[in-house]
Order: sequence, then C-alpha cells, then structure tokens
Amino acid sequence: MSVAFSSLGKVDEGDVVTLILGKDDTVVDVLGIDEYNVTVTGIVINHGEHVITNENDELVSTNYVTIVDASGNEYEQDYDIKAYNFTEGDIVRVTYTGGIASVTRYQSGSVSFGNNAFSSDGKKLGNDELAANVKILDYCDGSYVTVNASRLANISLGGHTVYYYEKNSSGDISKLILSNVTGDVYKYGILTEIGDSSADSTNYGYNIDGTTGTASGDYYDTEIGPKGFILDDDDSTKIEDMVDLTEVKVKSLEVNTVQDSTQKYQLADQVAVFFHDAGKYTTSTLSDVSNLKKYKLTAYYDKTMSAGGRIRVIVAENND
Repeated sequence: MSVAFSSLGKVDEGDVVTLILGKDDTVVDVLGIDEYNVTVTGIVINHGEHVITNENDELVSTNYVTIVDASGNEYEQDYDIKAYNFTEGDIVRVTYTGGIASVTRYQSGSVSFGNNAFSSDGKKLGNDELAANVKILDYCDGSYVTVNASRLANISLGGHTVYYYEKNSSGDISKLILSNVTGDVYKYGILTEIGDSSADSTNYGYNIDGTTGTASGDYYDTEIGPKGFILDDDDSTKIEDMVDLTEVKVKSLEVNTVQDSTQKYQLADQVAVFFHDAGKYTTSTLSDVSNLKKYKLTAYYDKTMSAGGRIRVIVAENND
C-alpha cells in the first residue's frame, strides 16, 4: 500500500477512492472511483438520524440505515428520507455507481421453491440446488444469526419465511435471508419473575446461561419457567420478544437427542441445562444430570423438528 499511495502508484492527490480494509482494519487495497460498482442487498436492523461532515466540511444532519446481508456483514448508509422512509425489517438494496451510493426498497414478492423443503443433507431447497458457498441469514425482531446449510436439513418452510434469495450464474441459490426459520436467534433460559406492569410494559426477571437480569417488554400471558428471549442488542434490559416452550418428559438420553415415550427430539447445539430445587434454578451441564435413576429430566423445545425446532432447555430435578 505504501507503493500504491506513492508517486509510483495509481492514486493521485484529490482522487475519490474506496479503501478495502482487512480484519484488523488496516488498508489492504485501494480502488478508483470506477472500480467499486457493486450492489448489496440486506435487511434493515437499525435506522435513525445522525450528524456528518459534508463535502463542504460542514456539519449536517442526515438519516441513515444499517443493514445486514446474507453473509452477516453489516453496512451503514446515509439516505434521503424524502425519497424513502425505511423501518426495521425492510429489505433494501444499496447500489454503488461511480463511488456514489443509492438506497432503495427491494420488493421480493412471494417465493416458492417446489415443495419448500430442504433435503436431508441441506444441499437443496425444493428443486433448487444450494451453492457450495451459499450464504444464509436467519432474522427475527432486529436480531440475526448466520446459518450453515446443514442446519436446515429436513426443514419445511412455511409461508412468508423467505425475505430474500439470490441465484448465481449457474442457477444455484447463493444467498438466503430467512424469517426465524431455525429459532437460533433466540436466547433460551428461565423466566424467573413476572413483575409490575404499567400501561406500556411489564418487568421480568430472567436467567440465561447463568446470567441473571431484569428486563421490560410487552405483557405476555405466560408463567415462570423455560422460555426463549430476544433481548435488544443495544439494551439488554429490553425484551423484543419472548416465546413459550413445549415440554417433553425424558425417558432416555443420548448424545444429541432425548426421547419421550413416543419419539426422539434433536438437541440444540447450545442446549441450556438447569437444576431446579426449592424454586431456584441453577445452571448445570448435561453430563452432571444424565443419570435418569437419580434425576428427573424435562426437556423443552421451541417448535417441531420439521419446522426447525430443537430441544432448547433441559431442567433436572431430584427423583423423589
């Protein structure tokens, strides 16, 4: 880069350029104004107004939007609110032409991929192949996770679960943005307290991975016990969503599954385990409570396995 910016390089003083940064934020390449003509499509996770310095070195107020693409990369871009008024969850497209960015709302319309079910190896969606390097994002209520294709094996998509898709030159699906298909966006733990309610919110206590706290959110007609939570990324005292879980009485336990009297259920990669005694929940591990002669286990899943669900929480109690 020292050569690129020297008298021997391709950059002259006064040029408008795009800097390419490495993971440590050092400059690894520089592109001229006509070399960075790309399009980025993603889902809005934040928007607002901030102050910037314009080309005349003046402080001005402008609207901005933050989006995340299928790879999980976030982009922040200023835009003219007179042309668009973006809200969280909108699919938008940022187009860079000649070094100038423009932001537009993307209308995806209805999407159908044959039977709308992923194959047993997660490499096909209906009749469409997924590219070997496919990028998949699962989004819900301002939060998101990137997903490996294998995680989607045998999952059937319901209606309105595909926000956006893109195909490569071979016709394979190269990018997917999904609407809470896996449930992995949620954090799973214990609702420990339901507190006072006001006109706008209710206070709740929680235990997630051994971290206890309080947060406020909408009123939920629910009871204390295992739950799924989405907490605000910028404020962990605000609940964006909370979901009930369905219980399973565990009859047998294997490495990746539990079984009741009729069927097996897949464990989540990060299943939360608690020991419950005298009304208190203490974090534990599956190996510590795996003796079914000593402990009674109850497992909790978020939705059916065919819809992407997993066992999210396991609660152990002493056998009477």
